[in-house]
Amino acid sequence: MSGPLSAAPLRRSDALTAGGMFLSVLAVYLLTGPGRIDMIDGQFRYEVTRSILDGAGFRLRDPALPRVSVGTDGHRYAFYGPGASLTALPLVALARLFGGDLNTQMFFFSLTSAFSVSAAVSAFYLFRRRLGGTPGGSALSAAILAFATPFRPLATTVFDQGQQGALLFIGIFLAWEATVRESSRWAVVAGLVAGSVVLFQEGLCLLLPFAGLVLFEGTWLGSVGSRKLSELLRAPELRSRYVPFALGAAVPFALWLLYNYARFGNPIDSGKSGIAGHPPLWGNPLSGLLGLLFSPGKSIFLFFPTAALGVLALYAWRRERPMLSAALGSVTLVQLAFSSCLTFWSSDWAWGPRYLMLLAPMLTLPLGMNDWASGLRRRVTVLVASFGLVVQLLGISVEHHRFFFERRLSAFFWYWRPEILWHESQWLARPAEALSVFTEALPESPVAFRPGPYAATLPTYCIFGGHPPTSNVWMRRFAVFYLPRPWPFWVPALPDALRPVDPLRASAMCLAIGCAGLLLLGLGWRGRRPE
Repeated sequence: MSGPLSAAPLRRSDALTAGGMFLSVLAVYLLTGPGRIDMIDGQFRYEVTRSILDGAGFRLRDPALPRVSVGTDGHRYAFYGPGASLTALPLVALARLFGGDLNTQMFFFSLTSAFSVSAAVSAFYLFRRRLGGTPGGSALSAAILAFATPFRPLATTVFDQGQQGALLFIGIFLAWEATVRESSRWAVVAGLVAGSVVLFQEGLCLLLPFAGLVLFEGTWLGSVGSRKLSELLRAPELRSRYVPFALGAAVPFALWLLYNYARFGNPIDSGKSGIAGHPPLWGNPLSGLLGLLFSPGKSIFLFFPTAALGVLALYAWRRERPMLSAALGSVTLVQLAFSSCLTFWSSDWAWGPRYLMLLAPMLTLPLGMNDWASGLRRRVTVLVASFGLVVQLLGISVEHHRFFFERRLSAFFWYWRPEILWHESQWLARPAEALSVFTEALPESPVAFRPGPYAATLPTYCIFGGHPPTSNVWMRRFAVFYLPRPWPFWVPALPDALRPVDPLRASAMCLAIGCAGLLLLGLGWRGRRPE
């Protein structure tokens, strides 16, 4: 062992800045959120949240939801993990506390990821400071993460990859703290936080052993390189930090097993095997890899422009922070490999390759932390980040389903017609779509705000209800496809009785949160001392 790992100290000004960043970013996310359940996956998760609050366990009581599994007790259950349903409990409970109806509760549910991603942005700033970043540079990098990477659209959807990415990244940050402090307790907490991703998606457990590599930073393993396996097994860091990290991660994994057993009587049965009519899980990994890297429809470099710079910066960082670079790089590669093996590697229906979007903080952390960001390279980083900002603004501007319905795609088109992603692209179609929703009138008098069950009474319910061969014509009957996506634009278009919130009061509350954040940012900036 080479001695304690040095780290830049945190100051009171950093705490104020991190708090201000959380509130400021949160306010922006809340104001530009969907305000409704924008995908059927989220409707399943909301129904579990509602059942928990009603004392009905994890049951699905909505008869309109398809493709469910039947438990040993005869009740219907979702095949999703409980993570997103549990994190939404405080928000939905708050909506109930103030007398909100189902519309209001679903409105609040749709904002859950905004809180998780904002917390990750705040942790990102603190992590950068601990790594020696300047206050200004760390704040700028955090702003890039918050607004110019896929964390931006993930914060404004009921898809839970934003929550997964936040937990994984915060867990890595806490593991770094465990290394700096040489603390087994911090390692346990880090494992507990990072391991919680299995409550959202069990496949993410594959990332945890690699995320824990950061615990070896500053040791002979990081400074010298690989040794014999027998030497690694005798390393004191393995027992004092890595094993506690693994024990912490085992707690949520055990809860996932218990969750499955309580529903289906089998700890490893999550309910996915009982879904009839769903395409196979595993596909051609080469096809998935090429699609995720190069296809016009789902290339990570189109939807996450700064990713390439992040990979280069991570490679340049490998000598300065070898084990942290190894942890971030291996997590990225494993997630890419795993996603490539899935038949649904495109992760539709969604904006971009969302299974890879949770890597946003990992591939943004090294930017500007070494000479990669000097001179001409710094200007390139600013240019690419500015382009990324535009891409993410496009990502939150229009209802995602519009692209797929206009092309008359079936529910599982990604299995039956995967070639479509090589000659059709959301990324290319979105500018025209965004321009139309802000400049053109509705195509005709709509029959309802959205398609699907309960359309007359629950505008915040998810969109589904069939994929007719003429869906490009059928969709013109629903206003949701032709109004801007953020809730301040479409909520005022509803009759007063159907509005989930008062748009003026809700906007004022978001602005108040933002003002509080700006105040804390100002106090943090004034309180900083020259370094």
